[in-house]
Amino acid sequence: MNNRADSAAHTASSPQHNAIVMASAGTGKTWLLVTRIIRLLLAGTRPDAILAISFTRKAAMEMQTRLAQRLFEFVHCTDAALDLHLENIGVEPTPQQRRQARDLYESLLRSEQPPRITTFHAFCQDLLRRFPLEADVPPGFELLEKTAEIERSAQARLFMEATADPDGKPAQALDLLFSNCGAGAQNALSEFLQQRSDWWAFTEGQANPARFAEAVLAAQLTIDHDADYLKEFFCAQTHKDIAEFIEFLKQHSTATNTHHAELLAGCLGNDEKILQDFLNVKTAFLTDEGKPRSRKASKAQAQFLGEDGQQRFLELHEKLCAGIQIFLEQQARVATYRTNCAWYVSGVRLLDHYQQIKADQRLLDFADLEWKACQLLNHSDNAEWVQYKLDQRIDHLLVDEFQDTNPTQWNLLLPLLNELAAGTGLSSTASQPETERNRSAFIVGDGKQSIYRFRRAEPRLLDTAQAFLNENLNASSHHLAESWRSAPAVIEFINQAFAEGPLYDRLHVFETHTTHHHELYGRVEILPLIGVPPTSNLAGEAVDVFSFRNPLQQPRLLDEENRHYEEGKLIAKKIKTLLHDATAIGHAHETRPLNYSDIFILL
Repeated sequence: MNNRADSAAHTASSPQHNAIVMASAGTGKTWLLVTRIIRLLLAGTRPDAILAISFTRKAAMEMQTRLAQRLFEFVHCTDAALDLHLENIGVEPTPQQRRQARDLYESLLRSEQPPRITTFHAFCQDLLRRFPLEADVPPGFELLEKTAEIERSAQARLFMEATADPDGKPAQALDLLFSNCGAGAQNALSEFLQQRSDWWAFTEGQANPARFAEAVLAAQLTIDHDADYLKEFFCAQTHKDIAEFIEFLKQHSTATNTHHAELLAGCLGNDEKILQDFLNVKTAFLTDEGKPRSRKASKAQAQFLGEDGQQRFLELHEKLCAGIQIFLEQQARVATYRTNCAWYVSGVRLLDHYQQIKADQRLLDFADLEWKACQLLNHSDNAEWVQYKLDQRIDHLLVDEFQDTNPTQWNLLLPLLNELAAGTGLSSTASQPETERNRSAFIVGDGKQSIYRFRRAEPRLLDTAQAFLNENLNASSHHLAESWRSAPAVIEFINQAFAEGPLYDRLHVFETHTTHHHELYGRVEILPLIGVPPTSNLAGEAVDVFSFRNPLQQPRLLDEENRHYEEGKLIAKKIKTLLHDATAIGHAHETRPLNYSDIFILL
């Protein structure tokens, strides 16, 4: 490390500082996390008072492995090497520190409760197992990791319910959903289950979640349930404007104008044929694509209408086109509203079946773990007592990969952070006076590495957490931007991509990246995107998939999505080329040809 990075790492890993670290890929983030734990242990922290949370099991296991490896190395290295290790982590070597460092490995092996290095889900599971009654979960519940079978069972129950009561609200909602969405309705229902945590958070505390969501959507779309938009369109002024427009069409009686005048004749918006009247008006003023017909000033037209008449004719055309488009936009809003309301009703019923099946089998899935734990710590009758019990166990909180945290996980962490911000707690025995405890929070993340949006990850929470820690815990902020992994070519590409432009606008803050490997060969190449090829028949001729076909002579064409396969072929071809050309890798003084084991593919 250079002096600047070395100083930042020492400050960030110090047990006396709350810190939030923006750590880019390959900059030593895991090393820093493990260093923070080691320094906490060297400072006399109880191992079980340390809670480190990561996003994946793999990351948690890597932290545990690296901690054990580094402490094992402390035991076996020489005094000189140990002193260097201690200096590298910001600890002044002394005989006492050497003894402590060498004893840590055995101490952890003998400890009944080592530092808890875990995932969000594992932490939630442990919390719910400790407080099942308070959290309203079945004691001894089992964790459901694969939900596909139960999702299918829930859908089967929903369809059986709709079949048994075709006039019921769920059946009517399903009918509308499938009518408007076709095959996409199945995906919409599955998506409702996938986003159930967001639904619970959105409708929390509502007696009728679907009705609440409908009211919110109606307000957003400005839907007036009492309005008759079609009758409002055919108001007296519209009748007057259409009648005047017809006269202009008759004065300039081209074939098209005559046809449109015939369509508009009698369009009074009567209840018996009001829809047909509107379709006639729409045809006269809009193209099939929904755009205003081209009516422009011309000398020939002015000869029949006069200059003033032509101007009035074009004004009426523009006014009526605008009115039609406003109505169509409102109708689209109504259609969106009705489809979404059907989605809410059928989705809620599907979720009810899904939750009931799990409850019958004493199962919780990952979404249940997060939501139930969050509710337990924030909204249950025993929230303060549970927070107090946790507060006695946790003195130091470390969170890894914070850019992949979702809103539920953030609300789960907030009570813990608020307790840390309080700064004090009761000692272990009631007879002793209240004493100050050394407590800390440490968060690591990088907004541009957020890859779990499909799991509701919200990288903007990294900024929220930074503001909270700075304001409530006087935390210091640090940037790790010097890579121990990448070649200069890669780093230069990253700087060009994020230093300005749309990606920079998404990040708001970007620290220029550097690398320790100044002479390491590297190359950045952007492969082309694979487009969607046109559907063709066996002869390779393009086919219109929307036209009718003779099923006895023409097979059904299935539009298969094969872009991932084509991308795979492209990558494989690139790898083959790299190996065939004996691409040189390594530093200038130790280059060698590329091997398969040197290639790492990120998807």
